[in-house]
Amino acid sequence: MVDLAHTNRAVIDRELDRAERSWGRLPQVVRSIDTWPEDEALDFLNEWSLEEYNLAVLRERAARSELSPEQQARYQHVLEIVSRHRPLVARLLAD
Repeated sequence: MVDLAHTNRAVIDRELDRAERSWGRLPQVVRSIDTWPEDEALDFLNEWSLEEYNLAVLRERAARSELSPEQQARYQHVLEIVSRHRPLVARLLAD
């Protein structure tokens, strides 16, 4: 029998990993995106909505109290990163 609680925790961990990685790397992206091939830069910008969606999914999971205490702490850390780096997203999407 599948342990759904364990499976759900693993999915949430992957979502948190992705959010930490994608939002955390934004300062480096801002510094280097002008040197990327145009198609790669456009792909990054066009696919950013997936990162926003992942963040929305995490927000919903947190609101439904689906996160463990450790995951909740990680989620709060993600929100701090998002708060710091949100202006970078706006700058990238405006260019």
